[in-house]
Amino acid sequence: MFSEMRYEHPLMAEHASALKRHRQSRKRRARNNTVKSGIKVLHKKLKAISTKAEALKLLPEMMSVYHKAAAKHVLHKNTAARRVSLVTRFVNSLS
Repeated sequence: MFSEMRYEHPLMAEHASALKRHRQSRKRRARNNTVKSGIKVLHKKLKAISTKAEALKLLPEMMSVYHKAAAKHVLHKNTAARRVSLVTRFVNSLS
C-alpha cells in the first residue's frame, strides 16, 4: 500500500502519519503561495500607479489582503502590520 505512495525525497519516512503530514504540508504550501502571489500582484499594481487618487482606491484592498493573510497565518501579524504601514506611507508620499 505505502510503496506506491512513495515521494521523490529519498530520506522521507514512509509511515502513514509522515505521508499524511507531507500531503498536508504540500496543500498548505500551495495555499500560502497563492495568497503570497496575490499580494505580489497587488503590490506591483500599486507601484505602477502614479496618481494618489488611484492609489487611494487600491489601498483598502491591499490592507484587506494583508490582514487576511495574517489571519490565515500566511504572514505574521506584525509583518502584515509593517507592510500595511509601508504601503500607506508610500501612498501618502504620492502627489
